[in-house]
Amino acid sequence: MLEDLSRLRSLHGATAVLWGGDSARVEEERWVALGIGRHIDFNIVLLHGRAGGQAIPQALADVAAAGVPAIVMVTAAVLADVQQLVEASWVCIGAMPLMALDLHRLPAPDEAGLPVRRLAPDEVAAAQGLVQEAFGYDREAARTALPETAADAPGRAVWGVFDDDGTLLSSAGTMVVEDVVAVWSMATAKAHRRRGHAARLLRGALAGARDEGARSCLLTASAVGVPFYRALGFTELESWQQWSRPRWVLGRV
Repeated sequence: MLEDLSRLRSLHGATAVLWGGDSARVEEERWVALGIGRHIDFNIVLLHGRAGGQAIPQALADVAAAGVPAIVMVTAAVLADVQQLVEASWVCIGAMPLMALDLHRLPAPDEAGLPVRRLAPDEVAAAQGLVQEAFGYDREAARTALPETAADAPGRAVWGVFDDDGTLLSSAGTMVVEDVVAVWSMATAKAHRRRGHAARLLRGALAGARDEGARSCLLTASAVGVPFYRALGFTELESWQQWSRPRWVLGRV
């Protein structure tokens, strides 16, 4: 399962529907999510095709047509063509790994401790608040990251860890496509970090996805998040270079 990278990239793109809705689509050797608000984190193109083609020029044309700040991510053979991005005055702003976990290796959730459960649609606002705090988003961007539909559509869920008073401490969105579940927008309240809530949340959410037929989990991680996911058994499959225009990312890099 985890050796078919092209398939996994496409399935990961298919799960972007969780936040991208109808604007997210998977095409041959790329996936696209453009025109979802103005925040750069939600205007993405991933290119993973062959070198020497029109993949990068087409991506630049799509971004221009969408009229939004965007990130073009590049991996696999098309990395040989990134000079085209340089010539278009784009800059590399970093890279992030695609990480995977075989859910057969997932330990059984600990029944003791704080509860992990799915959120109802009318509880998603609390998760949006955690995302807003964790990522520094405004309210609109947080609602894009975890829309109410993320808790109220087939294959989609928002999961949370709650304290004894019913306060949401940590949350994440998940989406199952075929035999893969992806995790998006995981966030923990600042006052409750480093207490194991995120690990508990992830184990509970992935156990739920496994019960729905998922065999593996995919996610992308920041440099800060990589050690956390490694400790839970995730491995890095590859790195995705990130490119954007300098005026869109000043203060971000």
